[in-house]
Amino acid sequence: AVVDPTPLPSREAAQWQGLEVQLESVTPTTFFVANGVAADHPFSARIEAAHKIIGNHEKVHLDMYRPGLPPTQPELMRVTGQERVANAFLVETARRLLGRRPSSKAKPERPANIHEAATWADAAAYLTGRLHLIPGETQNTPGFERRKPDMSPAAGAAMRAVLAEMGEERAFEAVVDPTP
Repeated sequence: AVVDPTPLPSREAAQWQGLEVQLESVTPTTFFVANGVAADHPFSARIEAAHKIIGNHEKVHLDMYRPGLPPTQPELMRVTGQERVANAFLVETARRLLGRRPSSKAKPERPANIHEAATWADAAAYLTGRLHLIPGETQNTPGFERRKPDMSPAAGAAMRAVLAEMGEERAFEAVVDPTP
């Protein structure tokens, strides 16, 4: 059964619009500061990966949460029932890949609780499994043997590194020290 994408609430839609504006502002002289593992990857690779997520976020989001297993990769588990958390995960993935302006003090988002952290881990595993970076990966996916890779190997390395980092994020509540 095909699931129609539910329009994103205005707050989430505004987040994607902000990322689109930031992406459109990139020029050869643009410099965004990356935090975490994204800083280990070239800016051009991060921008390419961010462009793929931002430009396809609705399709990627729908693919992540629709019911059932992906017919071409039944070993992967979707994050069904976690649409809001899956969207927040994708937004943060794009943010980390893009980076921030040097004057910005923005900190990376984290899961708010252990349930969100588990969804982030599941989403990271799912997207990592869906990402095809070299022709051999597409050739080993039934129905996609002739499909081009999703992005360059460098962009894919940046994406996979950020996904791995995000999949290991601990919940914000587990990090906050409750002692006064």
